[in-house]
Amino acid sequence: MVKKGLLTLLIAVLVAGTAFTQNNTVTVDIGPTIVGIALGAVGDMVGEDGLSSSGFGFAAQYERGLSDRFSITGRFAFLQAGVGYATTESYVGIPAEGKVVLDMDLSSFSIEGHARYYPFAGAFFIDGMLGYASMTTKFSGDVVVRTDFGHNERDSVDFSASRGFFKTGALMGWRIDFGRPGGFIFETALGYYYGVGGGDSPGKQLAKELEDKGELSYVDSIDEVFKYLEQFIFIGGPRATLSFGWRF
Repeated sequence: MVKKGLLTLLIAVLVAGTAFTQNNTVTVDIGPTIVGIALGAVGDMVGEDGLSSSGFGFAAQYERGLSDRFSITGRFAFLQAGVGYATTESYVGIPAEGKVVLDMDLSSFSIEGHARYYPFAGAFFIDGMLGYASMTTKFSGDVVVRTDFGHNERDSVDFSASRGFFKTGALMGWRIDFGRPGGFIFETALGYYYGVGGGDSPGKQLAKELEDKGELSYVDSIDEVFKYLEQFIFIGGPRATLSFGWRF
């Protein structure tokens, strides 16, 4: 009788342990990797000659199930890209022409907290996110001003600018178990992120840096570039995940 009771207890513990461990899921998202490679390819096509372009990204995620329908998730993401940028402008009322040729190394990381709801206690889920992100841009290159006397005034640029963001967003997706519940999984989701930045954009910080050095500031157009980079690629914008991992 005692042996039967101990056997029953052991089976109950094993079953409970299995149920408990399958509430944990660890995944790696290759979506940022694809975005980084695409950014590098675009940079090679549209960037300034002689300036290298590259891209890389990844995301890692841990999900803890609270019940069949609810879970919480922590996620870390990183994205990096380098691209050449050049612009030439003339100044109204000033007999000079300015040109800036820059190599920009852009990188961002984000720390996100997600709450998930599985309405059918199955594969489909709805995901809400709050988080923090930081974006850093390293500028290197040359600033050239051609004066009305026909000679060039050249100065080098070596400057870093950072900006923090509050992030929010939502996703809808599917988590697919291969074989029995638990083990190898595939996860994909679509959604949209939105970021609110604090302080000046990297473009405005660069303009102030040039003005402080006594140079003409003609990098206003670069600020529009950063608005798109921040709002649609590095911080916010449409999101697609392609994740592989293990449920245990």
